[in-house]
Order: sequence, then structure tokens, then C-alpha cells
Amino acid sequence: MIKKVFVAIIIASCTLFCGSNLNAQGLFENWAIGIESGTYGTGITVATSLSPLLKLRAGVDYLGVKYYTDFDVEPEGYVENNPSLNKIDMSATVSNPQLKFTNFKAILDYYPMQNGIFSISAGFYAGNSAINAGAKIDNYPQLVEKYGGPLVFDLEDIVVKPNADGTFDGKLKFGNLVKPYFGLGLGRTIANSRVGFKFDIGFIYQGDYKFDSKNMSTSTKMAESVTTTFLDDEAIPSWVLKTWPIINFSLSYRIY
Repeated sequence: MIKKVFVAIIIASCTLFCGSNLNAQGLFENWAIGIESGTYGTGITVATSLSPLLKLRAGVDYLGVKYYTDFDVEPEGYVENNPSLNKIDMSATVSNPQLKFTNFKAILDYYPMQNGIFSISAGFYAGNSAINAGAKIDNYPQLVEKYGGPLVFDLEDIVVKPNADGTFDGKLKFGNLVKPYFGLGLGRTIANSRVGFKFDIGFIYQGDYKFDSKNMSTSTKMAESVTTTFLDDEAIPSWVLKTWPIINFSLSYRIY
């Protein structure tokens, strides 16, 4: 349903664009470059005019944060290919998780008033957004020897098999490759003077969170949805988890 709403908004914007006398109203007449910073990272943008009321901007955002810290988790394991045995309590240390967002974006800004500063925006972000981390099961070789075989553990319906020394990796992906965006803005995408400032607030629809790992069992090699793995879906609706707030501040320079 949400995806259909986004598609309808984009189609409506394109209809407005196509219905204008573009050659008479400034198609590609003005251009600007800028920098942005917000909840999806910092990046650069290029903007151009499609008509007096419609502007197009495109750019790349990047957010990378590495946490130099360790924390413990306690998965329940079992001997591989023999899940009927009693669960085996294990402890693992997760080291230096890294948050990394790299996304291209293309957004249409519609201004209801030609000289106004209020805009309605729709478009998309395209790229990878994820948390990566490495981990190690404590005393894994000793546990393998004690229980007579390699140990694995479940993450929802995903079976993770550590390496011989107990190490394994994991990546939590924040949604799909292409993510629709809708927002509102104050300021000019292309300033009337040389320098302009703009504030945007909105959200993107990411879709399900997915877990992936080189250590996933071949039977569950495809990344599975884990949107509600650690959260109560009755307390927090799944659509809330699938969205991400976007707040952006941008500074632009009109080239011509």
C-alpha cells in the first residue's frame, strides 16, 4: 500500500512536469551545486530547474561510523545436523560494529508558489545501508570437542555456522536497494541569489531488515527478513520499523 502511494506521487509529479511548457519555462535553465548533511549522512548534490515550480536534484550521501567497542551475546547452539539434542549455552563477543550507509538519490521538489520557499518532495534513494560486525564464540574448539561435532545456532530461521576457530561475521541490512522518499522542505533548491539554504524533513520506506553472513548455512543462504527479530510486532507496527526519518540541512551555490 505504501509503495503504491509513493508511485502515485511520483507519477503525479511527472504528469505536472510533462504538462508544462518546459521550453518556455526554464528547462535546465538554472543549475546549482551543494552540500548536505542529515540523518542519512553527508553528501554532495547537483540541482537543475525543470520549470519555475519544479526542480530536480541528485547526489550521493555517505554515513560511516565505526564503534570501537565489544559486547557479549549468548546464543543457544546445538550440534550441526542434530538439533534434537539439548540446546547448548554459548557466549560470543561482538567486536567493532560498523554502521555504513552509501546511497545515490534523485528527488523532485515541487513549489506550489513560484517565489515561495515551501516545497513538496518525492523521489528515491538507491544503495546499501547496513551494520557490519565480526564476532567469536568463546572456547568454540573446546565446545566442539566436548559435544562431538561442529556447533551452530539459529537467528530466527537462519542457521549460522561459525568457522573452526569460532569466528563468524554478520551484516544487518536496512531494507531494500531502492527506497522511495517523500518529504517537505523550507528553502530554495536553487537560490534566487548565489547562495541558498534549505531544510528538508521526511522519510524513506526501506522495507524489511535482512540478515546476511558468510557463515549462513547453505539451506538458508539467502538473507531472511529479521524486521521483528528483537522487537514485539504488536507493540511496534512493522511499517514503523520499515521507515527511516530523513532530516537534511543543505547549503547550495547557484552556478547560473
